[in-house]
Amino acid sequence: TLQKTLTPQEILAGNFGLEKEGLRITKEGKLATTPHPQIFGKKLENPYITTDFSESQVEIVTPTYDTIDKAYYNISFLVDIVNTNIPDDEYIWNNSLPCILPPPEEIPIAKYDKTNKAGKQAEEYRKKLSKKYGTKKQLISGIHYNFSFKEETIEKLYKNTTHNYTYREFKDQLYLKITRNYLRYRWLIIYLTGCS
Repeated sequence: TLQKTLTPQEILAGNFGLEKEGLRITKEGKLATTPHPQIFGKKLENPYITTDFSESQVEIVTPTYDTIDKAYYNISFLVDIVNTNIPDDEYIWNNSLPCILPPPEEIPIAKYDKTNKAGKQAEEYRKKLSKKYGTKKQLISGIHYNFSFKEETIEKLYKNTTHNYTYREFKDQLYLKITRNYLRYRWLIIYLTGCS
């Protein structure tokens, strides 16, 4: 049904975005416990450069694009902005597992403007995470690959397949099916990316 309904271009068309987290470190390879650089503005107002769990954990977020190349170009540009605007004696640790860490109680949880509701909620959420999982685990960083199909592609599938779903239910089932298949074949993805 998929091959009869969609062209290869429609199957591969989508919205692509990237999120990249990294720890700020000192030249000794230790976690930089200094505040998030002010040059990037307020954490909840900058949609591209913010923090994740910690003041020391920079998170870079791209908008969504219609090609992977555009998302990659944007993340490269944003990474360059971060690298040139953090203090000269700091670097970004690009590995997933953390650098040399201080004692857990010295890991700085991200601070927000508590005069507004969103800031208060963001800080409380991070405090709950630290109590539940510990501060060290929260510093595991990585890259998130965001993808969604074009709405026109989903609509075409919805109209040309037999089902008993509302459009919203159909869309949810489509993404859940993709997720189940991803989990089934993740060993292959890990194998292929691990070899690269």
